[in-house]
Amino acid sequence: MPNKRVSFHVGVKVYDPQVYHEAPDLLSSADDARQMYNLAGALGYTGFDLKPRGKWQGADAAPPEVLIDQAAKYADVVGLFDDAAALLQDEGDACFITFSGHGTQFKKDPPLPDPEGKFNEAVCVFDFPLVDDVIVGLLGAFKKGVDVFIVLDCCHAGATSLHKGAILQDDKIALLPVMLPKQQPPQHGTKEAAAPLDPPPPLHNELFEKFKGFDRTKIAANVAAFEACRDNKSTFDGKNPGELSLYTAKFVNAIGDGSTTVADVAAAIQAMPDEEDCEPQFQHTQDVTFLNKPMSA
Repeated sequence: MPNKRVSFHVGVKVYDPQVYHEAPDLLSSADDARQMYNLAGALGYTGFDLKPRGKWQGADAAPPEVLIDQAAKYADVVGLFDDAAALLQDEGDACFITFSGHGTQFKKDPPLPDPEGKFNEAVCVFDFPLVDDVIVGLLGAFKKGVDVFIVLDCCHAGATSLHKGAILQDDKIALLPVMLPKQQPPQHGTKEAAAPLDPPPPLHNELFEKFKGFDRTKIAANVAAFEACRDNKSTFDGKNPGELSLYTAKFVNAIGDGSTTVADVAAAIQAMPDEEDCEPQFQHTQDVTFLNKPMSA
């Protein structure tokens, strides 16, 4: 039986104003999600029904594995992680996950000198940020031998330190947003960073408590994380309607220019000019043999 290869994609350009007091609208996130969905189909990934995909042009309703704006609520994004992990049971199965939207940071309380640093990075889904500790915990549900490729096009890296040690057991999150000022280059669009307000949804509290002691070195799956920038850096939206975000464009171009393996895609992105000082990052779990596998089926 052939391996299962599925993908899901999140793009958030408009945010719940009751939750985020600083989240300017973005232009490119929905187009990023559409482009990544179509790219995934061309690479041989299917929906969770395991049926081959046609192209999604964006005018019709989004496919079930694409969450845009209000559809990208915290519980629904977590549900896609859970469903994918439950579906992929065999060595060689693969999941391709992409996110485009705002990112943010939270101060830790207290700011403990642990291996993961003094901040929690997060991707901002529609109604509350999905912090890195939770993202890594959700990735921990994928079974050994499954390949997971996650692309995070947002400020502050989104999910950092896949392989730098355990999170301290007494690590707590304080909902104190940290905004790092950065001059916006005129050739790009809005900075993809936002600051949230509390209170968090109950599911966030539940998952943060569940995963705050999760040892990142114990992730069983082969995980590769493509991140638009360092955890203390910003990345940028497209400047004009129809343009892809800065990092999504780099990822798509790397594959379009002939990069095939995971390592080749990462290397091609690193070799691209970075006048924006975003410093794209590539992280992976400890077993590096899967990096020479092709991204396509």
